Parts: sequence; C-alpha cells; structure tokens
Amino acid sequence: MRHRGNSEAGAAFGPHMTKPGTEPAYVFEDRQTPGNWHVQWTADDGGFEMAIFSGSKARERAIMFAERCYGSCEDVRTGR
Repeated sequence: MRHRGNSEAGAAFGPHMTKPGTEPAYVFEDRQTPGNWHVQWTADDGGFEMAIFSGSKARERAIMFAERCYGSCEDVRTGR
C-alpha cells in the first residue's frame, strides 16, 4: 500500500534529514521483533536512512514519519 504525504513535507525537515526524492520510503515490521516498525529510505547515491518505531501505534507513527520526512511511503508486508 502506498501512502502520499502532504505538500508541506519540506517544512518538517531537520538538519539530519534528507529532502525527499522520487523514491518512497519503505515501512515494514521487524521480523525478529514483531511490533517494531522500520522506515527505510534509499538516496540516489546508494546511502540510506532508517528509523525504528516501537510501542503503542508504532506502525501508524512510522507511516506518519515517512510521509512527513520523505513525501510518500510504501507499506511492505513480509508475509511471515
């Protein structure tokens, strides 16, 4: 499932975050620790950024973060 953030995503960037590119961030649940959700975004130069969310509403918070920081995200199901 692909999510699209709002047009004001650029305003949310801090000094450590990269501006969104053409690729979405990927949101997926940790295979070893169910309930933890990862956000991963790959830059054009091959580098990547990752954030991990845990606790109550971790998935929802990961999606909100990905949309705010990267403009869009894709929810990846691992099919355990």
